[in-house]
Amino acid sequence: MNGTYVLPFFQNRHGVAGVLLKNWQIGGVAQFSSGLPFTPLENYDQVGDGQSDVGLQKPNLTGTVNYPGTDTMWFDPSAFSVPAAGVFGNAGRNSLRGPNLKVADISVFKNQRLGRYLVQFRLEAFNAFNWVNLGLPDFFIFNAAGGVRNPTAGRIRTTSTPARQIQLGMKFLF
Repeated sequence: MNGTYVLPFFQNRHGVAGVLLKNWQIGGVAQFSSGLPFTPLENYDQVGDGQSDVGLQKPNLTGTVNYPGTDTMWFDPSAFSVPAAGVFGNAGRNSLRGPNLKVADISVFKNQRLGRYLVQFRLEAFNAFNWVNLGLPDFFIFNAAGGVRNPTAGRIRTTSTPARQIQLGMKFLF
């Protein structure tokens, strides 16, 4: 969702105070979404056909996937097992979901007329509330032939958005 609002303050001011204080606007864009779906995978050719893409084969889902929901254990990988040699796993495509996302970008700006030209002063804050948005967890459950469990499976090691960033700007419109 997004919007812009003209601040109604100081609109009747004249002189230097009017130049400095009137015609300010505030704008914003906010994005909220449930987590992205992802597929648990194996990082080797379990089927052994030499044709399947390594990293795109799925493990077996053998239990209920628990979601502790922390960065050190987003989902519990012990609900998965290695399929029998030569058999594709039964884990469904996009059967797991990553963390939610929330971002708000805010800008405050002023348009100032200079004769027939326009100067715009801007202050912008990206991820203005500095919300931490975790990335997807490591979804490779097994990483070597023989069913060696990936020690980082289920852990989140990245963020999906950067920390708050603030910038000042000025545009000259003619």
